[in-house]
Amino acid sequence: MTIGLRHHRTKKKRTDNVESVPNINYRYLVAFIYPITATIKPFLAKKGHTSEGVEKMYQAWFKAITLQVTLWSYPYVRQGDF
Repeated sequence: MTIGLRHHRTKKKRTDNVESVPNINYRYLVAFIYPITATIKPFLAKKGHTSEGVEKMYQAWFKAITLQVTLWSYPYVRQGDF
């Protein structure tokens, strides 16, 4: 599974040929979920959608972010890598 390897020490900085920190720690991936999901709700609400519509979009956004973090996390939780 190659998703997330660009942030993992095994392929970090090779994909984009950029200068960066050596590794993005797993704890930052998980901690990333809350601020990214919590900050979107006010943005959705001010676009004139109904409360029900905002909640549905918010839940979809939360699920999408959680799924992405789950996929990105795979390289971090393999046997011998944590």
